[in-house]
Amino acid sequence: MRDQVEGGIVHELRNALAALLGRAEVMLARLDAGTLDAAQLRKGLVSIREITRDAIVQLERMGPLPRATEAPLPAVLVVEDDRVFGALLEELLGAEGWQVHLVADAPSALEALAQQSFQVVLTDLVLPEEDGWVVARAARHRDPRCRIVVMSGAMGPEDVDAEAPAVDAFLTKPIDLDRLLAVLAALSPRPARG
Repeated sequence: MRDQVEGGIVHELRNALAALLGRAEVMLARLDAGTLDAAQLRKGLVSIREITRDAIVQLERMGPLPRATEAPLPAVLVVEDDRVFGALLEELLGAEGWQVHLVADAPSALEALAQQSFQVVLTDLVLPEEDGWVVARAARHRDPRCRIVVMSGAMGPEDVDAEAPAVDAFLTKPIDLDRLLAVLAALSPRPARG
């Protein structure tokens, strides 16, 4: 019974919000065209306020919805010393539903690995102080199930030393972001986009 009531309210709410958006779009178009005067704008805003108030009343009537049990977001440790590229990766992966921990050097990465579990480690190979192989070895030692993706603009997969730890993927810089997302999706369960 509650499902039917919630379904009906959700349907009403969706319709109210669609009407709200429709009116707002019409008002913006008329405002851009210069055909909306102050009185019409005021009337339109009052109408939007009423629709919004009705939607809020409907939400309050619904009460709290049962929360779906959500799996924790998959965690990725990003080790990138280029601040701009690191911030880009953090933003991109966060938008894709990853819990991102960004660090700029190997010592910070080793500290993060000691404090938290990660499903994926994405590390640049050329880092200040120690290289990304140190990070890859530590991640593999801490959790053999951790997926490791290395990035480098200075070397390619064919240049990897036999002593290097096994990695799951090697990406050459400049990174193709679509390829990066495809690699991560293949290596780890894809986070649900919210």
